[in-house]
Amino acid sequence: MSLTTAAKVEVLSVLVRAGREARAPLTPHDCNTVVETSAHLAEIAPTLSEGTPGERARATRSAMELFLSIDCPQLAPELREELARAVEHVVVRHPATAA
Repeated sequence: MSLTTAAKVEVLSVLVRAGREARAPLTPHDCNTVVETSAHLAEIAPTLSEGTPGERARATRSAMELFLSIDCPQLAPELREELARAVEHVVVRHPATAA
């Protein structure tokens, strides 16, 4: 599975598990933006200058947290954190970022 697809699957899983009430503040367009942004951030993770996969993953998580805090402030902080952790998790475990 590609890194972008893995990020999308992980973020969609978090959104589904969070439930309808937690997603309620998001429009369908917002949900799509969150999913697509997570994929883009995961995609650029291997090109980051941080030296280790863990450092790249943390940088990607920080970028996702920043995006969510600016573009989706209506989401509960716990859900924003879980979404950022999901992207970090994908970047850490994916072979494309292990180099």
